Amino acid sequence: MADLIRVLYVDDEPYLLDIGKIFLEKLGDFSVTTIDSAASAFELISKEKFDAIISDYQMPEMDGITFLKRLKESGNNTPFIIFTGRGREEVAIDALNNGADFYIQKGGEPKAQFTELVHKIRSAVNRLRTEKLAKDAERRLYDIINFLPDATFAIDNNGQVIAWNKAIEEMTGISARDILDKGNYEYSIPFYGERRPTLIDLVSIPDEELINKWYSIIKKEGDILIAETKLPRPLGRHSVLLGKASRLYNSEGIVIGAIESIRDITEQKQTQYELRKAHDEYIDLLEHMTDVYYRSDMQGRLILASRSWAKVLGYGDLSLCLGKNIADTFYLEPTDRKKLLEELYRKGFVSDYEIVLKKRDGTQLPIATSSYFYFDESGNVLGVEGTWRDITERKQMEEELRFSERKFAAAFDASPDPIAITDIQTGTILDVNHAFEEWSGYSREEMNGKSTQDLNLWLFPEERDAFIRALNSQGSVSKKEVTFRTKSGNLRNMLLFANVFGIGENNYMLSVAEDITGKKQAEEKLRINLEELIQQEIALRETKRELADIIEFLPDATFVINRDGIVIAWNHAMEEMTGITKEEMIGKGDHAYTLPFYGHRRMQLLDLIDLDDHELKSKYKYVTKKGNTLYAEVFSPALYGGKGAYVWATGSPLFDLNGNRIGAIESIRDITERNRVEEALRQANKKLTLLSNITRHDINNKLTVINGILDLLESEQSDPVLCEYLFKVSTASKRISDMIRFTKEYEQIGVNAPSWQKCRTLVDSALKEAMPGQIIVKNDLPNGAEIYSDLLIGKVFYNLIDNALR
Repeated sequence: MADLIRVLYVDDEPYLLDIGKIFLEKLGDFSVTTIDSAASAFELISKEKFDAIISDYQMPEMDGITFLKRLKESGNNTPFIIFTGRGREEVAIDALNNGADFYIQKGGEPKAQFTELVHKIRSAVNRLRTEKLAKDAERRLYDIINFLPDATFAIDNNGQVIAWNKAIEEMTGISARDILDKGNYEYSIPFYGERRPTLIDLVSIPDEELINKWYSIIKKEGDILIAETKLPRPLGRHSVLLGKASRLYNSEGIVIGAIESIRDITEQKQTQYELRKAHDEYIDLLEHMTDVYYRSDMQGRLILASRSWAKVLGYGDLSLCLGKNIADTFYLEPTDRKKLLEELYRKGFVSDYEIVLKKRDGTQLPIATSSYFYFDESGNVLGVEGTWRDITERKQMEEELRFSERKFAAAFDASPDPIAITDIQTGTILDVNHAFEEWSGYSREEMNGKSTQDLNLWLFPEERDAFIRALNSQGSVSKKEVTFRTKSGNLRNMLLFANVFGIGENNYMLSVAEDITGKKQAEEKLRINLEELIQQEIALRETKRELADIIEFLPDATFVINRDGIVIAWNHAMEEMTGITKEEMIGKGDHAYTLPFYGHRRMQLLDLIDLDDHELKSKYKYVTKKGNTLYAEVFSPALYGGKGAYVWATGSPLFDLNGNRIGAIESIRDITERNRVEEALRQANKKLTLLSNITRHDINNKLTVINGILDLLESEQSDPVLCEYLFKVSTASKRISDMIRFTKEYEQIGVNAPSWQKCRTLVDSALKEAMPGQIIVKNDLPNGAEIYSDLLIGKVFYNLIDNALR
C-alpha cells in the first residue's frame, strides 16, 4: 500500500475540523491532523512534517493569509490550500499571490465539496513531488558524470562546454570552472594545442568523411563513435587515447548536444606489445620445454602444439593431431572441455586444472593444464592456449589419500556461487570456496578463523540476527535476501541458502550465496524507464496539441497531410482562401486538397518533396528546393470562384521524434496584388530608362561638339592665360562626360533582383578590368564567402582596386 498523504487541517471551528477529517480520510489515502489555530499550527509544523496544509482564512489571532506568509518566509514550501467561507474575489487573489496552491470556497453539498478538496490536495502534492524528482534526477546525472572513472565532457548544440568531470580535470590539468560555458573548440586545445574539431564534433557526419579526413582508426556502433589516436598531449606526455562520443538527447528525444569520454590506453598498448613480443619468444622455446604446449581455435580444433603433444599421446607425428577437435579426439569425456571453457569464461584463466585425456590406444592420461584465452588486437577472443603435463604418477600417489576429500572439494571449489562453511558454536568461518574469495575480495587466509562480524560482511546487523534465528529454529534457510559489504566497500544484494549439518557432536552451517545485484539494478532501471516513457507520452500529447494550435492560427493558408496523403489539418486561413471548411476537407485523400486551387485532382507542391533535383528541374521549372523544403510561385485558376490568383507556396516534410517521415505540410500566400504592383513598377522603370537613354544620348552629342571646338581652340591658341582657361573648360567637359557615363551604370541598379555572389570571384574579375600591371594584388578572401547584393556590386570592387592602384 502506498504511503498515506499527511494533511494538516487548520480551522477555528471544531465541528468543521471533525467533519473534514472524516470526509478526507474516507475519500482519499490521507492521514489528517486537525488543529484550531494558525499559531499552534505554525509551532507544530516546526516539529512535524506534512505533505499538505488546509487552512481557513478568517481566524482569531492570525488569519490564513498571514499564516501562509509566515510559512513562505521560513522557507517552507508545503502545498497550501485556502478553504474558507469568505467568497470575496480579493481574498482569493491575495491567497494565490502569496503562494497558495488553490483557493476553495466552503458551502454546498459536503461530499462534493470535500471530493474537490481531495482532488486539489493530490494535485498539489503530486506537483511538488514531481518537481523534487526532476531536481533529484538532474543532480544524480551530474554526480554520475562527475565521478565517472573515464575523462568525460559534454557540449551543447552551440559547441559550449556544459560538463567537465574530475577525471578530465586530472587528465588535462584544466579545472571545470576555467572551461565551462566556453566554445570555439576550446576543449580541443589541451589535446591538440589548437582549436579544431574532435570526436565529439563528428557524431553527425558521414562515415567516409570520418575515415578520410579525421581518423584512420574509427568505428561506429549505432550513434556511438569510437576512435583511437596518438597525441603528444595532454600535460606534455605522448599518449594513446581511446575516445567514445555520442549525441545527447532530452526527454523528448531532441538532440541537445553531445558527450565524449576519453581513456588513456598508453600502458595497455605497451602491455599488448610486450605480450606479443614475449609470446613470440615463448613459441621459440616450445621445442625445448618439458610441458606440452597447445593452441586451439574458437571451434575447439588444435591449430598449434609442441611435438611433445604427439609423443605423450602416442601419435607418431604431430600432423596426425593438428586440425582435430580437441574434445572429441583427445578428451576421455568430451563434456570436460565445456567445463574448462566455462571456468575460463568465469575467471579468464585456469591454473593446474586437471583433465583426463585419452591416448591414441584409448588408455587414460590424467593431466594438469594452465590455460587462458588469447585475443586479437581488437580484444576479440580467438581461442584457447596453454600448457599441460602428465600427472599420472602424482595422481596415483594422491588417489588413496585424497579419495573421499577430493569429491567434496571439487564440487565445493568449482562452484560458480560463493560457498562458506561455518562453525555454529563459535560463529567462525572454517572454509570458503574460490567464488567466495572472488566475490568478497577476501582471501581464504583472511577469512578462515574469523566471524562475519569481524569481517563486517553484513551491511545490516538486524538481517544477520534474523537469519541466525531462522536457521536455529528451522535448521535451514532458503532464498533469504540480504545485503553484504565486500572488502572494497561495494554493496551487493545476495540470496542466501543455508543448511545445518553435524559431524560427531559438532554442528556446522553450509551456506551458498547467489549474487542478485544485477537483477535488482535491472528491475530498478526498468521502473525508471517506464516512468520516463509515461512522461514522454504526456509531453508528446501536449506537443501535438500545441502544434495543432500553431497551425490553426498561422496567418498563411496552411494544411497538412499524413503519410497516406490524407488531410489531417486545414487552418482558418485556408478556409478563408478556398471557401472550404476544415470539416469538409479533413479526412479526404486522393489529392482532394488540389480541387480548390486547380478544379481537378493533380500533384501539388507537398507531393513533389521526394523528387530529386534533376526531376524537379526537368518537369517543374518554377519549383526550387533547399534541403527538404520546396518553394514555388504558381497561378491557381480555380481560386475565388474561378477568378484565379497567383500564390507563393512552401512545402516541407514532417518527421516524428525518432526522425521518421510522418507526412508533409504546405503553406500558401496570395501574391496576386503584389505581382500586379511589381509589374506596374517594371513598366514605369522601363519608361524612365528609355527617357534616360534618349536624354543621355542628346547630352553626349552636345558634349562631342563642345570637346571638338575646344580641341581646335587649344591647337591654334598661343596665349598661356587663355590656354589655361581652355584647359579648365575641357576638364569640366570630361567630368560631365564621366557623370553621364555613371548615370548609365547607376540606371542598372535595382533593375535585376539581388542574389548571392562569391566575394573572391568578384575581386578576381575586378582585377582583370583594373589591370594592376607590375603591382601584386593578393586575394585572401575565403572561397565560401558570399554577399547578397545587386549584380553591380562588382563595380564597387573595381573602384576600390582602381583607387588603391592610383
